[in-house]
Amino acid sequence: MTDGLLFRIGVPLGLFIIMFGLGATLSRSELREAIKDRVAMIVGLLAQVVLLPVIGLIIAWLAPVSVEIKYGILILACCPGGTTSNIFTYLARGNLALSVSLTTISSLLSLLTMPLTLALGSMLLAEQSSSLDIPQGYIIKSLLAVTVVPVCLGMFIRHKWSKLADWLESRITIFSSLFLATLVLAIGIKDWDVLIGNMPTLGPVMVLLSAASMLMGAFAARVARVGRADVVTIGLEAGIQNSGLAIFMALSVLQSELMSIPAAIYSVSMYVCATIAISIGRKQFQRELIQVTSSR
Repeated sequence: MTDGLLFRIGVPLGLFIIMFGLGATLSRSELREAIKDRVAMIVGLLAQVVLLPVIGLIIAWLAPVSVEIKYGILILACCPGGTTSNIFTYLARGNLALSVSLTTISSLLSLLTMPLTLALGSMLLAEQSSSLDIPQGYIIKSLLAVTVVPVCLGMFIRHKWSKLADWLESRITIFSSLFLATLVLAIGIKDWDVLIGNMPTLGPVMVLLSAASMLMGAFAARVARVGRADVVTIGLEAGIQNSGLAIFMALSVLQSELMSIPAAIYSVSMYVCATIAISIGRKQFQRELIQVTSSR
């Protein structure tokens, strides 16, 4: 009963609060500033909504796991960046305004991109097994309720009552970390045997998904000749996904506990790639700072 309440009510409610907090962190001036750098914004969004799902589909196709787990990997790859990517961007000395803007815009775009990507991915994965019935209408309604509405509401609060938004920002950031940890723990307790049984295979696969997406996102940004901070930001945005949304999609929308396992494992394994990215980003920032100082 407790598990049922957590997954049916707690997950959507917690995700609503997190996405509300995301909207509340982004002011109109920061959004305008980020959009001015059109190249970085376009490359970042393409990395999120095109490059990442393609990488996720390839990995899901090749991974030696059950079909339901493959769909779980695809769901995760369809998700936009989460608030965790904003924290990692700050620690890596990236472009925080760009990071928050990309996370917000990709979350709003997920209303269109996620149903389409899941439908296309299901058609391709159907060659390995029976196709998954994608409830397009229900997915759109669910995404509207837990992403679009709270993000827009948070942006409205930021516009009207900036001091309240500032007060909420740090508290919701802490809440998002505790919420995700609680969610992963609940899944671990409920499906411990499945989680542990898939960990040896799925753990490396999730690290590969994060690393490949991060590297390809950073590579695309370098090819586009954006600045160091933007390269770090786009790499992290491409490689760090909203695993809370993926768990919500698996449990509440598609009603499959197995499909939530990749996101649960990813919530832990993503820190491997993020730690390396933060270290590289900070070292590059220090070198850049030394060069600027020495040139004066």
